[in-house]
Amino acid sequence: MESFYAETLALVTERLTEILRKLKDVKYILLVGGLSLSHILRRHVHREFGDRANVLSPKNSQEVIMSGALMFGRDPSVIRTRKSAFTYGVQTAVAFDPSKHRLDKRISSSTGDLCDQIFQKLIEENEDVKWDESREILFRPSESDQSALSFRSIRRRGRIPRTSTSGAWWVPWPSAWSTLPTSVKAEPSS
Repeated sequence: MESFYAETLALVTERLTEILRKLKDVKYILLVGGLSLSHILRRHVHREFGDRANVLSPKNSQEVIMSGALMFGRDPSVIRTRKSAFTYGVQTAVAFDPSKHRLDKRISSSTGDLCDQIFQKLIEENEDVKWDESREILFRPSESDQSALSFRSIRRRGRIPRTSTSGAWWVPWPSAWSTLPTSVKAEPSS
């Protein structure tokens, strides 16, 4: 029966090993949620990690998730930080620098040469993010007669640039602003 869970157990082992390598003073591993009801998972985690930390699984492990969500809904400050599951950022264009950018990424615009499709990171995977934290990116138009700004928000996991678009925005840009050194401030909330 354990072979049915082999892939899941391998992923859990990999993730917990990574966490325990980064955080040296872990005293408890708390198993909650639906998967924690599996005696195969509980036994596996005890066997693999019981010598490094106390492995706990409350009887009401599914209710713990709901209880935490309700507590957060009533008072978000009960959770000070959380670990980001993904790296989040936006795809943008920046001033072209031949010492940093590939030539095939260079595009010409009325404001100068740009490097297209640059991933500008906002939040790093596994980064602690406060519940009320926001990040800021400034955008400027790439053309002097541009009537709108558009950009994609992207999320990715790991170093491999497999990305997925998690949103796209289109912001009107009045032509009267084209001669002003103006920028759009984007503050994606965590």
